[in-house]
Amino acid sequence: MEGPVYDITIILVDDDEGHLELIKEYLLDEGYIGGIKEFSSGIEALRWLNEKKKLNGALKNCIIITDIRMPVMDGIEMISKIKSDEELKGIPILVFTTSDEKRDVDKCYNAGCNCFLSKPTIPGMFPETIKNLISIMKNLLSA
Repeated sequence: MEGPVYDITIILVDDDEGHLELIKEYLLDEGYIGGIKEFSSGIEALRWLNEKKKLNGALKNCIIITDIRMPVMDGIEMISKIKSDEELKGIPILVFTTSDEKRDVDKCYNAGCNCFLSKPTIPGMFPETIKNLISIMKNLLSA
């Protein structure tokens, strides 16, 4: 990895607390030192985003990492709502989920996600996958 990732807020949306903790742990291990906001459903994340968009520039350096299978509002519906909002649609969205089914991948891209990455089913693969996630985040933010 090319140095730490600074000055961005990562919005993690996943109903699995264990996955949230693993993602945070690996982000810190890889040098990320920015803010991390955690939400267990798409509706919670949307509420926070709608509050933040009232503050000028508060969402300038954000990226969303979301699961797609969650209660209340799933990740695909959340992505659609974000991408249909003029003030939010520029936020990069990276889907990080256990699914690798083609129909889920297609639904995510059709909703407007920028990248789709499957969570590894083998625990030892998680660190390498998080390194890929960080690399993708850096590319999305520099675009």
